[in-house]
Amino acid sequence: MELNKKITPFQFFTLLFLSRVFAMVTYIAGINKELSTTDEVIASAFTGLFLFLSAVPVVLFLKRDNESGIIKRASCLSESFSKIICVFYLIEALYFGTITAVRFGIFTGSVMFPDTNMGFFIFIMLAASSYIALKGIESAGRSSVIILIPVLFALIFVFTTQSDDFDLLNFTHPFTDKLTDIISSGFYSASRTGELAFIILLTPYVKKLKGRHIYLWISAVTILILITEIVLAGVLGRFGGTQLFSMYSLSVLAEAGFIERLDAIITCIWLLCAALKIAVIIFVSEMLFSSLFGKQKRLLFTAISCAVIFFGSIPLINNISGFISLIRSPVHPILFITGVCVIPSVTMLYERIKRRKKE
Repeated sequence: MELNKKITPFQFFTLLFLSRVFAMVTYIAGINKELSTTDEVIASAFTGLFLFLSAVPVVLFLKRDNESGIIKRASCLSESFSKIICVFYLIEALYFGTITAVRFGIFTGSVMFPDTNMGFFIFIMLAASSYIALKGIESAGRSSVIILIPVLFALIFVFTTQSDDFDLLNFTHPFTDKLTDIISSGFYSASRTGELAFIILLTPYVKKLKGRHIYLWISAVTILILITEIVLAGVLGRFGGTQLFSMYSLSVLAEAGFIERLDAIITCIWLLCAALKIAVIIFVSEMLFSSLFGKQKRLLFTAISCAVIFFGSIPLINNISGFISLIRSPVHPILFITGVCVIPSVTMLYERIKRRKKE
């Protein structure tokens, strides 16, 4: 990929926004500790707070240099340091790619085509996402702007058609659950936003990236999560916690006059988000492989990334309890904090020490 082919911040963050939309739509009930309906809304507010706080190192990192990615800046400090960072982010990207593929497999296997081999759907999705990744980040960026329109229409349709079923009696008293459980739920939700780490990796591919763009994106994500939780609580109440995919259950109920059962169309829109999300992950993985081995073998590195994600997802798609246990483990928070907060902070500190030595 030539670095002169850059996308605009709007295209880039639209891509990341759609990526987060798919994570929200395929949220599996039971991953976090079950909270009362009102406390789920409060937990989503904490999610936004944690995202804003965790983005501070990323914003400071871009303020220093918004043209070079973290891999290039680390290589200017030490080749060994750069390689270590590459390995970590590669593991993180492939891990989030595997988790996304499993979510996609469970979603399609339980919602669209029950009792069908979910591995087949994952294979098809990886093939489609690989094609998008090989076309380049600029193609994905342009596609994201086009896909954003039906996604917003789908979300607005689902939310607005539920007004008659919205009942305030479904809301519980605030802080029915322990505050620590609410905060923990918000933090774990924030830690699933692996897109924050991709920002400092893909900086060279974005024109004039600024910190305010990141905060606008986080604001949009937070507002979407808050609205979704409020509608889920008001319409489904406690019933939403019994559904495997609460957002899909909400879309099934969406209808307007003679327009009924649009859940199949809406589901296809969600799958477009999945294709873009996995494509970004594959693109990042291929870029990191190239940085590690110093060769631009895009087709080979893309195939390796897809193979790792595919074979990593197979043991989990038929074991939902094992998948939920993995999500509940400290792996997500560790990868998130290290990739978003620790590594950028250490890199900036390393740069400062080296600069002072030169002075």
